[in-house]
Amino acid sequence: MKATSLHKSSKPPQVPMTIIGGFLGTGKTTLLNHVLSHSIGIRYGVMVNDFGSLAIDESLVAAHNGDTISFANGCVCCAMGDNLVASIDKLLASAHRPEHFLVEVSGVANPKALADVATLHPELSRDLIVTLVDAATVGERLSDPRLRDTIMMQLAPADLIVLNKCDLANEDQLQEIQHNLTAHHKGKLVRTINARLPDDVLSQKSLQPSQVHDGIESDTISNIKTSWTHDPEAQFHRATLDLPESMDSEVLTALLRKHQPTLLRAKGFVNNKMGQRVSIQLSGKRVDISPSHYSPPDTDTHNPEHETPAILVVIGLDSLDRFRDEVLGVNNMVDEGATRNQRNSV
Repeated sequence: MKATSLHKSSKPPQVPMTIIGGFLGTGKTTLLNHVLSHSIGIRYGVMVNDFGSLAIDESLVAAHNGDTISFANGCVCCAMGDNLVASIDKLLASAHRPEHFLVEVSGVANPKALADVATLHPELSRDLIVTLVDAATVGERLSDPRLRDTIMMQLAPADLIVLNKCDLANEDQLQEIQHNLTAHHKGKLVRTINARLPDDVLSQKSLQPSQVHDGIESDTISNIKTSWTHDPEAQFHRATLDLPESMDSEVLTALLRKHQPTLLRAKGFVNNKMGQRVSIQLSGKRVDISPSHYSPPDTDTHNPEHETPAILVVIGLDSLDRFRDEVLGVNNMVDEGATRNQRNSV
């Protein structure tokens, strides 16, 4: 009689992967912040472009090791860097294997491209593509021929549309936006404020089978999808600026508002009038300033040499040369003013 093995080798179940997409400033990072802070019962692996814009509550952090942050609720956040698959494989091989991946897509990228990673990876399963829309700016941006194709490209594969920032539009405007978005869309649409979306909505389990689909069906969008062969980021201008020490949040806010018509998004860190490092963001027509929650890992945040660098990442429709020159010229204006004061005191 042959002995029967009592220990059958079995592969771990595939991990579902949800893609979080949407145009610049629609609230993707805000959504992920909410998930990381409030998730109970699901061990998420959250993949972000960088930690800089995450408003992380340090009391929830169990460990911060290089490009990975572990949370007390079991969630793990990882900066994906240049190789998403390698970052995912690292978490899959870890002792605390995620039960569900949430992947943040660049604000001008096609979310379907990353969803295809889950389809091809043997340890992953493709879950939802979630596309966020800014209720305050979507109408204006869809009317702009330079932006329309990109936004429609992001909406096309969406299983779930999140109409965010609903507090910035009245009910008539929301009804019109919702009608336009759902006219050719068979999926689900939910409204949110501050991207506060329940965890269970981020999975296919929350949708009826008929609601999980390939996206919007229309000739216009079909043509966009088949003709989109170039890099979508190529039509935008991007710059990373090391801010002058003399720059403060009030001056930078004024410059951002002055150039707002051509600036799509800005994120960074700068000092306020009291010399405290703060986070500054331009999203649509709003400039938001909040305390800086981010610091490089393994550093003493009380040491000025280790504080978050004063830096600004900007994305615009047109050349950023004039904006950059005005930002970097702040030091020169301060120096010239100091020189004049010295001469007048002699």
